[in-house]
Amino acid sequence: VHPRYINKDWRLKKLRVCAYLRVSTDSHDQENSLINQRDHYEKFIPSNPNWELVGIFFDDGVSGTSLRNRTGFHDMIAACKRGEVDLIVVKEVSRFARNISDCLNTVEELLTLDPPVGIYFENNNLNTLDTGNRVFLAVFAMFAELESELKSRSVSFGFQTLFDRENYLCPAMNLLGYEKAGKYMIEIEPKGARTVRLIYDLFLAGYSQREIADVLMDLRLPTAKGNLTWSAAAVSGICRNEKYCGALFMQKTYTISFLTHQSKRNIGQRRLFFE
Repeated sequence: VHPRYINKDWRLKKLRVCAYLRVSTDSHDQENSLINQRDHYEKFIPSNPNWELVGIFFDDGVSGTSLRNRTGFHDMIAACKRGEVDLIVVKEVSRFARNISDCLNTVEELLTLDPPVGIYFENNNLNTLDTGNRVFLAVFAMFAELESELKSRSVSFGFQTLFDRENYLCPAMNLLGYEKAGKYMIEIEPKGARTVRLIYDLFLAGYSQREIADVLMDLRLPTAKGNLTWSAAAVSGICRNEKYCGALFMQKTYTISFLTHQSKRNIGQRRLFFE
């Protein structure tokens, strides 16, 4: 144990404290939630006379079931390892991690630093610097993971029910020539549609996919993401997309695990829906 904590109550020391915030989606309501959380901790941490606010780290629109893509989380852990933080304050265990393994391993890693770094879970009233709290932490982490699993199953069941009732969904995500109409339907977007028609005309005229990509770049026509660089694979994806023929294939992929969010191509493991 670092000398700072020998025969001394850590509560009496001036601690350098940071806050960690996370919201799981990038919707407008969640954005407001992130702003509200930041405002709360900018007031809450300085209100403790033994705490000094040294930073606020956050991840917006990122799931808590995996540490992948959580740049704010990784930046915070790096700051702890550099000796810049003594205590992390977070709303609750589920905001910190929804994966029991990630949660407990990270807590253990922080407590083995010299000096150790604690985590205070505000809503759970739990501080990892207090001895005997690991059992309670494991229980809270287990429930956080279980909640994510139940949500994942509920979403999957909801989609299956919609498909069985022939209520098909078609989100217009990066789909050149289409834009969203309502929550799940799409409608033609004229400017992008002209590019799509040009691609099909050139393909029917005998142009290769690489040649079509070169033509599109010469004409400075943007992709669905607004880029001016085209690849043969991007052209191939448009030529092979059944939506441009007025059809719809659903559940082309499925999620293997709610923890990793890894998807796999559906070649018969799940039901396929075609409209």
